[in-house]
Amino acid sequence: MFLNLFARTVREYAYKPALVFEGKSINYAELDHESSQIAYTLMANGIGHGDIVVIQLPRGREAVAVILGVMKSGAAVCVTEEGYPQERIDFVIRDTRAKVVIDFNWLEQLPAEPQPVLFPEWQKDDPAIVVYTSGSTGNPKGVVNSHRALSMAIRGNTLSRTEHDTFLSVASFSFIAVALEIFTPLSLGGTIHIAGDNLRKDAQELVDYIRRNGITTCFSPPQMARIILPQLEDQLSSMVIGSDRVTNIYSDKVHIYNAYGCSETCGPLTSFQIDRAYSDITPIGKPYAGSCVYILDDENNLLPEGEEGEICISGQVALGYLNLPELTAERFIPNPRSGGEDDKTLFKTNDIGRINENGQLEYVQRKDWM
Repeated sequence: MFLNLFARTVREYAYKPALVFEGKSINYAELDHESSQIAYTLMANGIGHGDIVVIQLPRGREAVAVILGVMKSGAAVCVTEEGYPQERIDFVIRDTRAKVVIDFNWLEQLPAEPQPVLFPEWQKDDPAIVVYTSGSTGNPKGVVNSHRALSMAIRGNTLSRTEHDTFLSVASFSFIAVALEIFTPLSLGGTIHIAGDNLRKDAQELVDYIRRNGITTCFSPPQMARIILPQLEDQLSSMVIGSDRVTNIYSDKVHIYNAYGCSETCGPLTSFQIDRAYSDITPIGKPYAGSCVYILDDENNLLPEGEEGEICISGQVALGYLNLPELTAERFIPNPRSGGEDDKTLFKTNDIGRINENGQLEYVQRKDWM
């Protein structure tokens, strides 16, 4: 599981920079110490298994240390960021029944040296991270992802990246992209540069930062990739693209992966290394180890290659929606093709796709757009 991977990374790369933000760095040993202090304090106040801790901090070193500390305590993490409407924040706090909301005021009251205690044992199906959907069609839904799903996402999204890579984090910590941009690099021993708001909004500023700081890999939506990729082909070793359909993006110098996933799959669970510029549909690849993708009709029958149907997933899937048992039962159904405990649940994505002649998954459109 992730925390075991992180502990191994701390042992192997203790004094290597783990995070860089606004010109200041923190190494793996320091990050481990800071997060443990937070965990000890939470546990001393009765926080642990079964709890969800809401984090209300801006992107940066403190937020990452708190995320790790909450997970070490045995509780699940739920991040809200500055700039969120207060109504949404209040809803999340109520919905999670959070006993603790960690902000800068909470951190200022942290004991200098809290009493060390043994961390709890983490089980595969313990909740690890709760991510809320946009709420564009009503109240946002809390998606509860387990340590099992998070560990599978980390393994799959390693792709061609290693401890020698320098990563760039641009997505909101409240999005499930945190699995790709934060947890995966920390499990490998890479260095993560956390982009400030100015970099996230200005493509040229982002390009300049990547050049100055030797960034070798990053995640990008396709619109941004089209702008920055031509300027960075001689520096980047890889780029992961996702969150929208990809067309006409290719480089013979950079490994570009078209990734597919959502909050309910703890981030990307398929990817395709783009081998040419596709003018229509760029494949989204094959599922990572431990997961299966099925194309099903409205009666959940398996469709043959080439036919369009709903993309349904087993393996790397969430536990369900927080406090929404009916919706959970509708979207997370028993998997009739299950081979064991790890793929007992089938998630119905509401996305339409097909398997092409090369056995690669292709995304077509949302089911509710038809």
